[in-house]
Amino acid sequence: NGQAVLLCDHAGAYAIAESGLPEGVLPAENDSVQVQAAPGSAAEVAFEHPAPGLVQAAATLVSVNALGEQEEKPLAGLALCVAGQTATTDADGAASLNLPEGTYDAQLVYTGEGSVVLPFTQGQIIVRSGETTRVEVSASSAEGRIAVQAESGRGAVRFISDATGESYGPYAMDADGFAVSDALPAGHYHLESVELPDDTRLGALFADEREIDPQAVIEVKAGQAVSVR
Repeated sequence: NGQAVLLCDHAGAYAIAESGLPEGVLPAENDSVQVQAAPGSAAEVAFEHPAPGLVQAAATLVSVNALGEQEEKPLAGLALCVAGQTATTDADGAASLNLPEGTYDAQLVYTGEGSVVLPFTQGQIIVRSGETTRVEVSASSAEGRIAVQAESGRGAVRFISDATGESYGPYAMDADGFAVSDALPAGHYHLESVELPDDTRLGALFADEREIDPQAVIEVKAGQAVSVR
């Protein structure tokens, strides 16, 4: 019940102090109190602990799957660092901290597998006693994809990175003329080559509904799919 009785062998002045607080219990403002013990009497001391504020972090990862569809999943391994404490998101993308009331500088550090793009890495949070402060973070995969849709016929496409000159592909189209690239580092790409059946030829080329030249730049953004038709 939070009570303790100390028997003093001698009358006099005593300093009563708390130690070994349970995890999550914040120190009292008066963590040490002077009392006077007299024979046959009792002195009462109360330590009042402020209610902590709860900081809850929720992290998600936006990426593009092998079908060219954007999907969102919980992100594990995101560390929230505040006032010398660190909480790391679990498999559900959740983490929490108990902190005294106040305004704090906060930092986000990704410690999980692979590479992600965070919307921010530093900021401030306001914690109020007995209340919950929520921090929501939507990160993106550091990679994107190119989804190709041909009007007819089978074929294959290759792309080349402007930054490295590396070639990616070929990516074969299915019976509906659809193909999706591997996960590519975000950046600029060119259409390197198109393999088409003998009875077809390359006509107009569109990127995200905008007609482009076959040699035009195709921008792949983190966590997104660019549509090439």
